[in-house]
Amino acid sequence: MKAPNMSWAIAYITVSDVAQSIALYKNALGFELLSSTDHDKGELVHAEMKHKDFVIMIGKQGAFGGKTVTPKESNVLVPISLYLYVNDVDTFYQNALANGMTSVTEPEVACWGDRYCRVKDKDGYEWSCGSYIGEAK
Repeated sequence: MKAPNMSWAIAYITVSDVAQSIALYKNALGFELLSSTDHDKGELVHAEMKHKDFVIMIGKQGAFGGKTVTPKESNVLVPISLYLYVNDVDTFYQNALANGMTSVTEPEVACWGDRYCRVKDKDGYEWSCGSYIGEAK
């Protein structure tokens, strides 16, 4: 059984600064904040966010004794990417760049029927974002 308001599968990603990531994911990617947890020092160490029906959890590197660090910190390319469907990928892409993401791939039509782009956040995670435009010809 899953918790209320949660997806059946959740990506949990490690970030360098939870508060900054909340702002970035909210403004650049369109996520809404569901909840957050702070440490006794008043610093955020965990948050849960939602984009349509997709929930992610984010945690501060080193929090709760963890040893996981961000891709940027480890200098390792993450072998998975996160894919978000959006209503208008071109508008989404421009907004993501205006809010601090960096471009990996400009919007283009993909062979699987999506117009998609890829952007990277400050911690080194790549986000693929697409809008379905119809079956590829």
